[in-house]
Amino acid sequence: MNQENRRPPDNADSDTILLFPDCEALRAEVEKLRTELSMLLLKRDELLLVECRNIETAYILALGNLEYKAYKLQCAVLRLRRKMELIQAKKNRQEKILLSVIEEMLDREFAQYQKQLEEQLHKMNAALKRSREFIQ
Repeated sequence: MNQENRRPPDNADSDTILLFPDCEALRAEVEKLRTELSMLLLKRDELLLVECRNIETAYILALGNLEYKAYKLQCAVLRLRRKMELIQAKKNRQEKILLSVIEEMLDREFAQYQKQLEEQLHKMNAALKRSREFIQ
């Protein structure tokens, strides 16, 4: 057999792609779903980046100051209790009580509390700044 005898039959066109009847409907549905997904992602981003921040700002402006004061008082009470414990322990062991040494110990022990207070203060300042920007 030579090469000329190996041609495809006349009724089949080798350049044409046959599409199934549902293919176009499926493509349209996929495109619709892609559009819907992108809209949902846009809505999610709007909620996370705008609405959530607005709610957080309003909450901090309304209650942040009270929370800060309450936490600060709680830290002061815990510090005083700990100071009392340290003084009592020194008394029980009949050691000399040096308040400067006790204060240094308390400063080290309560450094984390101080850090949390500073973080709350930073959040409150950021909320105030954001509310001012929103008003202008």
